[in-house]
Parts: sequence; C-alpha cells; structure tokens
Amino acid sequence: LPKLLERFGLSHGAEVGVASGGYSAAILNGTRAVRKLWAIDAWAGDRGHDEAQLAKARERLARFGDRAEIVRWRTSRWILSM
Repeated sequence: LPKLLERFGLSHGAEVGVASGGYSAAILNGTRAVRKLWAIDAWAGDRGHDEAQLAKARERLARFGDRAEIVRWRTSRWILSM
C-alpha cells in the first residue's frame, strides 16, 4: 500500500479500526510521501480494541511525530466532524 500511495500522489490518509497501530506504522514506515495519517478507533473494548491496544498504538506511532494523529472517536463521528 505505501508504494500505491506514492504512485497516486496521495499525501494524506486514514486507517479506520487501528487496534494496536501495526498497519498504520507499516504505512508510515513504508513511505515518506504520506505526510499525515489519521489513526481512527474508539478503543471502547468492542472487537478487542481496548486501552492496552490504544497504549500500544501510541507507542508505535509516536516516532512518526506530526505525520500520525491518533483520533479516539467512533468512525462515523469523526467523518461527520470533517
């Protein structure tokens, strides 16, 4: 996916349902073309996405600085806020 984002000139994106942030980290690690990635999840305990996974996502994505932004909202609420 990182190479496809580069190919199409996409510099901003979002992952929905981040869990522990592994996929978001892989995208950001795979290309410098992505300048901003929103990592969106409620981490509400449903679907196994909980506080422990939120902590892991924060840890994983911290090294990307401003390129990664954790958004703790239900996806539908975040989309409507844009």
